[in-house]
Amino acid sequence: RKNGKDTDMWVWGGTAVMQELYQRADGTLAVKLPGLFDRRFVERPVEIDEFELSRCDGNADRIIATDSGSFYRLDFDVEFKEHTYAFGIKMYENSEEDIGYAYHFSPGKNMVVFDKLPNYPWFTCMNRGLLRAINLQPNNTYHVTIIVDDDISVLYVDGVALNARMCEKPGSEIKFYVHGGEIRIWNLRLFDDLQ
Repeated sequence: RKNGKDTDMWVWGGTAVMQELYQRADGTLAVKLPGLFDRRFVERPVEIDEFELSRCDGNADRIIATDSGSFYRLDFDVEFKEHTYAFGIKMYENSEEDIGYAYHFSPGKNMVVFDKLPNYPWFTCMNRGLLRAINLQPNNTYHVTIIVDDDISVLYVDGVALNARMCEKPGSEIKFYVHGGEIRIWNLRLFDDLQ
């Protein structure tokens, strides 16, 4: 980013993210983490590997790591119930100030967006183009992988990848949230080193 600020325009070049292409059964192309890299991560124990978040009229959230560090991989399965407005995961979260970066899933819009939350009346992150269309259906299981390497993050879900840059580090938490609905998270695994 120009001047190293989240609100400044992109300065192109500098980061290469390797993806593995594969063909789905319906003939369309999809992406995933290359197998070579997939096997190199070292797992760190987490206190809980399954939980639910539910709130019909506001936010519910849960911190799963308070000191994430600046390099990690997070894998989990997620399922959301019908009429869920939005859900997501925040990185470099500071719960005291309620600020962090997020992959924000919007089932009604069938998309996932990278943003910096909270979303004030003014934007806090130049995230034009940082969204992907994804078919989000209630009661379906979605396997998600997120890799954070300092100021770069990459999301893999259902054959879709979305990478983004995070210029600031407001905190060190990893937090799941739901807005108006219900999600279940399970098979939660956290990796923080390479072998």
